[in-house]
Amino acid sequence: MLDILITWEHKLTDFYDAAGTEMKDRSCGDILGILKKNHEKNLLILKDIHVEDYGKDEWIQWAPDYDLKHLLQLDLQANQCAIGEIIDSIMEFEEKMKEFYSSIAKKITDREEKELFESLVTFKGLQIYEIKRIMEMY
Repeated sequence: MLDILITWEHKLTDFYDAAGTEMKDRSCGDILGILKKNHEKNLLILKDIHVEDYGKDEWIQWAPDYDLKHLLQLDLQANQCAIGEIIDSIMEFEEKMKEFYSSIAKKITDREEKELFESLVTFKGLQIYEIKRIMEMY
C-alpha cells in the first residue's frame, strides 16, 4: 500500500534524469549522478517494505492529502538553474517527504505501524544528511 509513496519518491529519480541531461557543467552532472545513484539505492529499500506486514493499514487514514506539485517542482528548467537551485529543490522534496512520514507517525496508534513510519522518518533524515555531506565534498 506504499505504492503512492513509492511513486512520489520515484518522481525524484525522473527529476535527477532531467536535471542531469540538461547540466552543461560536468562537475554538476557528476554530483547529480552520485545523488541519483544514492536515491535509487534508497528507493529499492522502500520498495522492499511491505506495510501490510506491520499492521492493519491504519496509516492511510492519517495520510495528509499531498499534491505532488507541492512536493517537487518538476517544471524546474535545469539548464537555466545553478546546481544550488536544483539541490534546493531536491532538499525541499526530501524535507517534505520527511514531514509527511512524521505527520503519520505522530498519529498512528498501532505500535508496529508507528515504528515503521518512525523508521521512515529516520531513513529520510539520513538521506537528507547524505545529500548535505555530498554537497560539502564538492
